[in-house]
Formats: sequence, structure tokens, C-alpha cells
Amino acid sequence: MIPLELIAQVYNINCGHNPEILKRCETLANYSKFVDKLQEFQKKGIKLEESIRPVIEYCIKNNIMKKYLQEHGSEVFNMIFGEYDRDMDIAVNRREAREEAQEEDKQYFLELINQGLTIKEIKERLNQKEIFTHS
Repeated sequence: MIPLELIAQVYNINCGHNPEILKRCETLANYSKFVDKLQEFQKKGIKLEESIRPVIEYCIKNNIMKKYLQEHGSEVFNMIFGEYDRDMDIAVNRREAREEAQEEDKQYFLELINQGLTIKEIKERLNQKEIFTHS
């Protein structure tokens, strides 16, 4: 087994940030709108536990995560209302992003191996990829 050190780039997907990413992924864009609507209610002074159901209803009515919320709305409510912990949520999101980036890098690495490249050629490609992803 060859040890790898990977660096993941994290993007803010809140409304108004990184619109180019949100344009490419409807799921992220809709999730961003859902979170934005929750924050909008809280800015009006409405408690989180009181805003969840109306936000879910709003999103379903406006075709924002409609199918998912119709199927899992109560789970979303319970997750947010029951045990929501912002710090834990941030940690989980970061971990998931790292795991996704690691999986993508692993697939890229395996693709290079499957192409029959030598270790030296693979190192060069990985270094090139790192340069391009950090510029």
C-alpha cells in the first residue's frame, strides 16, 4: 500500500457564494436555498424549531428539494430539531468533503495505474494535478 497525502479544497455553498458551483449542481443549489430559507426565518426572530416545518412546506411548494423533502421531511425535521449541533454539522460536512475528495483522488490514482504508467510518471501527473487544483 502506498501512503498518500491529499489536500481537499472546501467551498462555501451558501447563497451568494460560489454561484458557478451551484449552477453546475442542482442538488447543492437547492440545498443552499433550503438553508437560506431557514436562515431567513431565524433573522426574523423565528426560532429554529418553529421555522423547520414552514420552510419544508415552502420548499416543497416551490420545488426546492421537493421529492427529497416529501420522502424525508420528518427525518429532516427530527435531525434539525432533535439534535442539531452546528459545530458537529460543520465537522461532519468537512469530513464528508474530505472523504469525497479522497475517493476522487483514489479513482484518479487508480486510473493512472490502469493506464500502465510508471511510478515516476504517476508522481509527475499527481504533482501536475496538485499544481492545477491549487492555482
